[in-house]
Amino acid sequence: MSKVSVKALVRIDVDGQWYGPGEWIVLPEEQKVRADALVAYGLAELAPVAPVKKARRTTGS
Repeated sequence: MSKVSVKALVRIDVDGQWYGPGEWIVLPEEQKVRADALVAYGLAELAPVAPVKKARRTTGS
């Protein structure tokens, strides 16, 4: 399953999740039209490459 990534340019609510400027919004490939609309309205910009996933912290034992 492929994903579409855009970077928020403003504070935006997408499906109940708030994203601030500079945060990555990852949508399923089926919502590419929606991602394109966010870019067209100036709310987000396309990702030049796939975003780097955040490293998960593990708890020490």
